[in-house]
Amino acid sequence: MEYHLIICEGTQTEPNYFKALKEIITGKDQEKISIKVIGKGRGTNNLLKEAIKEVEKSTNYISNVWLIYDKDEFTDESFNEVVEQCKQLNKENDVIYNPIWSNESIETWILLHFIKFDTKMGRKDCIKKINENFAKNNLGKYQKNDIKIYDKLKPYQSEAIRNAKWLEKKYGETILPSEMNPCTKVHKLVELLNKYIDNWRGNY
Repeated sequence: MEYHLIICEGTQTEPNYFKALKEIITGKDQEKISIKVIGKGRGTNNLLKEAIKEVEKSTNYISNVWLIYDKDEFTDESFNEVVEQCKQLNKENDVIYNPIWSNESIETWILLHFIKFDTKMGRKDCIKKINENFAKNNLGKYQKNDIKIYDKLKPYQSEAIRNAKWLEKKYGETILPSEMNPCTKVHKLVELLNKYIDNWRGNY
């Protein structure tokens, strides 16, 4: 059994999204993975500190920690530091810390479900574009506390993954996270979790 901790900076959109994914996996009597999703309301370095505390107090061995956080108003230094700190932690112990950041915000990932874009965009403009695309697809209005956000986005998920990978490739390997706007790493966790869903389907 693999134990995964998903710890989110946000307390609404991100936890709602990943809790829905968790329910799909655990709802299939999945015996290979256990997922815990927590919304902490903390960002960058503080989120990492909270994650370390959660690992230390856990009665189960956690194999992977997934830090879900945004750039937003955080300094470039603190935003970039988390990635480096995770690399250092991964050298020192068996738990793998995965920085799953979005620049500028989680709304970057959501918008990529509908359009391919590489122009810097703040959260407000991103939400405006999301609502335009929600309206086109009869999805209502985007709300951060929407418990159905994963279900609404699922039909467009393959497009989001392709677009996110396209953005990653444009920047290359040497650009700092703070300089990669727009960009997101959320697809990495989504793809990993999808493998468990696909493996379950393949067994029936």
